[in-house]
Amino acid sequence: STWEDFIELSNLLNKIFPSFQEASNSQQGKIIDCFKKKDFLAGQYLIKEGEVGNAAYLIKEGNCSFISSRNPLIDLPDPKKNSRKPTDIMLRTKRGFLSSATNSFQFGILESNQWAGEDKLIKEQEDPSGYSIMAKTKVIAYAITKQDASKKFTLEMMQSLKNMVEQRYKWILQRARCLSLTSAKMAKMDPSKVGYDESLAQAVKKFPKASNLSLIHI
Repeated sequence: STWEDFIELSNLLNKIFPSFQEASNSQQGKIIDCFKKKDFLAGQYLIKEGEVGNAAYLIKEGNCSFISSRNPLIDLPDPKKNSRKPTDIMLRTKRGFLSSATNSFQFGILESNQWAGEDKLIKEQEDPSGYSIMAKTKVIAYAITKQDASKKFTLEMMQSLKNMVEQRYKWILQRARCLSLTSAKMAKMDPSKVGYDESLAQAVKKFPKASNLSLIHI
């Protein structure tokens, strides 16, 4: 890392981990040396759903989409079969939650000074990712592997990471619930009706970003 990157990372880690500044200068240096600077163009994936990875990213600049193809499904009776069998009805729109580029639901936006994929640093097993993190703009991020984090992060930093992951998981559940309820209401509407666009516009205002503010107000 360059001296500029060293200072930038030090400032980022101080913001995210209050305990980082309590570590010795030598320990701080070893932690910072574990991070590798990565550049991503719009449309490139930091993390891709279905792939196994063990790295997380601290976003320095740019915005990323937090998306998943595990679209909320709507449990409704099938009118054609006159039964109570659930029917999977997908929300068809190029606006709001559904991404026209990826055919995935957008759970939120990740911005500078935020983690992307921090759960990968504390998982015991390296399972295929259940979500994707895709650059919306040019993104500059610092990557760190699970192995390096587990060896170099202090105990306090690892505990903070676990707390962040738990908070993010709660946010994802609430976001998914919001998406499912909105999809259920909109599936019953005719897209040509006036209320359709209005409902969609109102829906996207709820937790539009996976920001620190939205995480606090779970």
